[in-house]
This record gives sequence, structure tokens and C-alpha cells, in this order.
Amino acid sequence: MDFQVDFSIRHFWNDHRLQFEVKNNISEISLKEQFTQKIWLPGTFFKDSKELKVHKTIFSEDTTLIRVSSNGDILYSTKISLLATCSMNLKYFPVNQQKCSLVFGSCKY
Repeated sequence: MDFQVDFSIRHFWNDHRLQFEVKNNISEISLKEQFTQKIWLPGTFFKDSKELKVHKTIFSEDTTLIRVSSNGDILYSTKISLLATCSMNLKYFPVNQQKCSLVFGSCKY
């Protein structure tokens, strides 16, 4: 069987290569989703996932936020929908209860 979950995921890390000098009191910048192709991102994956979709706004804009601080700290946040498999245990049918887990990890670390 399958289950679907909608949630926001946030990653926070430091990349010294993206440090910049503070000018005009600007100590952090926000980047558009297109910049995800140009910076390193953690390779998060979800075990037993069948489908993953990044949400968009009603104006077809991505809901991804990338914020870079002057010291190289990066905040990456996005809202996703995930369809995953769940093994069913029908031992006590029709009064059984199901517990489905969502296991995730990093394929690049």
C-alpha cells in the first residue's frame, strides 16, 4: 500500500566558498530556485519513495527558499509532497492498525 505526506524540509549548512563582504548593511541574500543548479546541495533521498513533487504557488513559482549569509551559512527550505510505500500487516484484520515510517538519508555524505 501507499501513503502520501506533505511537509516542508529545511537544510542548514555552511559553504565557505559563498562567503561575501557585508556592504550597505546587506549581510544575507535570497536566491531564486534556479540557483539550485549552481550551488552544492545535500543529496537527500527518501527510502521507499515512489514519487516526490516540489510544490508551486498559484502563480507557478517554486516554493523553494535559498538564503545565503555573509559568513557562508546557507538555509534551503522547500515544501514537498511524497508518495511512499508502506507494508501492510493484516494479521488482525479488520481491526488492525498500520504504522508507516518515512526514512530519509543522504546519498552524497
